Amino acid sequence: MKKNLAVALNFLFFGLYSYSENIVVPFDESNWTLQGESEIVEFDNRTALTGSALLNDVEFLNGTLEVDIYTTGQRNFGGFTFRVQSPKEYEWCWFRIHKSNGAVQDGLQYAPVFKGNSCWQLFGGEGGIQPVNLPKNQWVHLKIEIMDDTAKFYANNMSNPAMVISDLQIGLKKGGIGLRANKSGSIYFSNFSYKVDHTKTRQISQPAIDPAIITNWALSNKYSVEEFSDIKEYPEDQLENENNWIEPELGSTGLVNITKYHYHKTGMPPSCAILKSELFSKESKTVQMNFGYSDAVAIFLNKQPLFWGNNAWRGRNMADGGWIDYNDAVFLNLAKGKNELVVVVAEVFGGWGFQGNIEGYSNIKNGFNRN
Repeated sequence: MKKNLAVALNFLFFGLYSYSENIVVPFDESNWTLQGESEIVEFDNRTALTGSALLNDVEFLNGTLEVDIYTTGQRNFGGFTFRVQSPKEYEWCWFRIHKSNGAVQDGLQYAPVFKGNSCWQLFGGEGGIQPVNLPKNQWVHLKIEIMDDTAKFYANNMSNPAMVISDLQIGLKKGGIGLRANKSGSIYFSNFSYKVDHTKTRQISQPAIDPAIITNWALSNKYSVEEFSDIKEYPEDQLENENNWIEPELGSTGLVNITKYHYHKTGMPPSCAILKSELFSKESKTVQMNFGYSDAVAIFLNKQPLFWGNNAWRGRNMADGGWIDYNDAVFLNLAKGKNELVVVVAEVFGGWGFQGNIEGYSNIKNGFNRN
């Protein structure tokens, strides 16, 4: 009876108040599931993790993660994972160790993982990449504060966050927490702790989307590039035979994140997918469509080719990361009534997607089956 009363009181307490307790978790295999060739080692007079690991038996939505990191400066990628749904779906905030000198724009990066693919090329703006100076060959304290759709990342005990991620992509889903480095031996983690915040989550409303953005898309199945006679040609056969169109979600910028729906294995021939929409114009007119894409794209209006481009990593120059933005534009010669817009998107690695908006959007509607 006393035990049941205590459980009931604890439930009432947690339900009414935010409760946070800092929990220090030693690095040992009873607490952590090691991934790949990761190891728990003695390094610099500390017990440390080198590689990647997931904390056992923890479900985490909001709170704080803290750890000390030691890097040798060799090329590697390392940081926090959280809201881990599976080995193929989680949030990841990490350093490009070899670029974290305070001068390179992508020293610190946010990259959600879907279908086992890190879609870092789709989040290359504010809240996605940030220069940061991470001292090498010494222990540096890291902290990330997560609340609903926002995460604040701190490095080296700074009072202001090194980066604020304002649009976490996994959503309000409890999941695992962990640490990840792409290889062992050049990144070490020590002194890990976490704190759960039980504050009631707020309802996240979809931010208002600019009315110029093309919002109604249908997404095809995935194809191998080898299934196209030429990606630059209108995909007549694929459109005629496609029976499983997906209605994709849209990000606040208008981004269709194809990575959420289709897996592409890095190192294999490029994958392709088709996006289509219908633009309805009250008159014949020429409008400008601004767009962004990753990795390569071909655009067709009413079956006529308009654009072909390559925005893959280093596709334009050795310094180009291939990040998506509204950096390109094409003119659409719309006929009065219905116009078919088709976009073929190809992926090599780094995440794939497309976004588009139309300047002078008045008298144009986009969607399907409208009169």
